[in-house]
Amino acid sequence: LPFVLQQLAAGLIVLAFFSARLLPPARDGSLDWLVLLLIFVPAVLLAALLFTRAVAVGAVLFALALGVLLVVRPSAAVPFGAEAGLRLGAYALIGLAVAWGAGGLRRTLDELADALGRDRAQLAELERRQAALAASEAEKELLLQDIHHRIKNHLQMVSGYLLLGQRDAGDARTADLLGTAALRLRVLARVYDRLQLRRDTGTVQARDFIEELVNDLNLPLVGMRPIVLHAAAEPAELSTGRAVIIGLMINELVTNAVRFAFAEDEPGSVHVYFSRGENGFCLEVVDDGRGFRSEQRSGSLGQRVLHGLVQQLGGSIAWSGPPGTRVSVTFPEEVPVAALERSQSPGA
Repeated sequence: LPFVLQQLAAGLIVLAFFSARLLPPARDGSLDWLVLLLIFVPAVLLAALLFTRAVAVGAVLFALALGVLLVVRPSAAVPFGAEAGLRLGAYALIGLAVAWGAGGLRRTLDELADALGRDRAQLAELERRQAALAASEAEKELLLQDIHHRIKNHLQMVSGYLLLGQRDAGDARTADLLGTAALRLRVLARVYDRLQLRRDTGTVQARDFIEELVNDLNLPLVGMRPIVLHAAAEPAELSTGRAVIIGLMINELVTNAVRFAFAEDEPGSVHVYFSRGENGFCLEVVDDGRGFRSEQRSGSLGQRVLHGLVQQLGGSIAWSGPPGTRVSVTFPEEVPVAALERSQSPGA
């Protein structure tokens, strides 16, 4: 409101309190200063809380003028004197103090209200941005799931094409290479599928991953043959990149064991072990078959693929046997990226 209207409203408040007074003056005609205080101070306080300090000061002066009229009214038995003046002066000081203090309180409340309004606006903006981010994340998650599904389907489709080519191959070696390539793609698709089943795709629990993968290999590799596949892995966390490499190595080693360690109807067992050692991890594939030395197939495609995978892990591979065959792959633990950056920094 304009200042004039505020001052008029404050005067009406003072008049309302003045007209509502119930206590009459004393018998001697003097006005009790406590009655004056009780009449006008609440009016000044209300004016200060509703309007500005200047308006509240005006209300004090207006109320003081009304008090003077009460004291010097014609019916007063005692004329206006020093005592009445002191009482009115005391009221004026108290009224001004109330107006000043209440005005400061009102200003503080206004600042708090403004700050609260700004905080609410910022909170609403943050909630809006959070909702937009959540919607964006949900959309990205759907797109990623679709991409993962397509990649897995494409791998399986290519594997199917290779199997069709295996049937039409003109010689046994070509058919064997096509069948091996198809099996590798199928295993890669299973490894990929296993990784995507986990909520946290940054790391993989080695025990669950390896044991489930070996179980997946049972049907396509063993079929109806009397061979038992078994896996035992210690708890460890692997990055998804290492998990893929380890899965491909397990496929290659288990495939070699099933294909070359046993005759067609010969019973046997193949065990996959994964453990943590002093210098890193150790992956072992052990069979109780006829025995197989690495130099016997050192130039084969499977051996070259296996050595390439081991090199990616920065490890080494060793064969032992007969009796049976034990293939041991040892590789160091993966250094976290943050630790690697700290070690390469100039101040490290």
